[in-house]
Amino acid sequence: MGLTNFPNGISSFGMPLPSGSIPATTGKFWFVDSVTGSNGNRGDRSDEPLATIVKAITLCTAAKGDTILCLPGHTEAVIAAGTIALSKSSVRLIGLGTGRARPVITYTTAAAASVNISGANVLVENMVFSGIGVASVTAMINITAADVTVRRCEIEHADATNQAVLGILTTAAATRLTVEDCQFHGTGNAGTVAAMRIVGGNDHRIRGNTCIGDYTTTLGFIDNVTTACRNVFIEGNKIFNRTAASAVAMTFVATSDGMISRNYMQVLTGTAPIVGANMSWVGGNYYAATDATAGTLI
Repeated sequence: MGLTNFPNGISSFGMPLPSGSIPATTGKFWFVDSVTGSNGNRGDRSDEPLATIVKAITLCTAAKGDTILCLPGHTEAVIAAGTIALSKSSVRLIGLGTGRARPVITYTTAAAASVNISGANVLVENMVFSGIGVASVTAMINITAADVTVRRCEIEHADATNQAVLGILTTAAATRLTVEDCQFHGTGNAGTVAAMRIVGGNDHRIRGNTCIGDYTTTLGFIDNVTTACRNVFIEGNKIFNRTAASAVAMTFVATSDGMISRNYMQVLTGTAPIVGANMSWVGGNYYAATDATAGTLI
């Protein structure tokens, strides 16, 4: 194969070697920029970007490791269920930039507005999802496929005007889910039930996330419902359920199993911030039940 055009024709053994944290791939790179892009452009060059992620997805080939690079300052509106649908396997959606210079996905028009991930092995990294443009978004990101990774993303789920019901919603088909180093946050306004609702699936890894919001008092950051999970690891998260009289930071179906370790949890009442009769609390979990108090080791 020829040299990749990203960054400027570097390869090893025929494999493009992009710079920074962007993973190497034998697939193609597609560039997206709502500021300078056009869906009539080639899209495979940074100086001829496409205008939308939606268009870039149509150009990706499943199972090849194609990568969509969203340039700093890109914005895109989600206006209906599955407006952005990552349905092709092994596609990577990666945002460039830091802070709010990162690409921002906004939710408008309908409560059903969503980003849907139904392709296996999809990676979403360094994106901002702002679910406060319309009232009561049902679920900002729906995940229905195996081996999906959401990494280093910001998920804004509430402000004084609008609150999304859920940040992430999965189905039992979404096994081996990884959510890591993400920021979930909302203002002190009720309406968001949980940052993540997990319905079944096994071998999940939820680690290194920060989460603050006014969640349902008995649910918190993670709400595992309906179907038990097996071999789940919940580690290194910082969680604040700041609803008045909140008692829970995470909850699991009674028969779910796995390990919960090194989490730091703030609730506002009670002594049992973790609900999950069959989960193993293997150590290093601290909680406080009152603002401005030292944590207690569980």
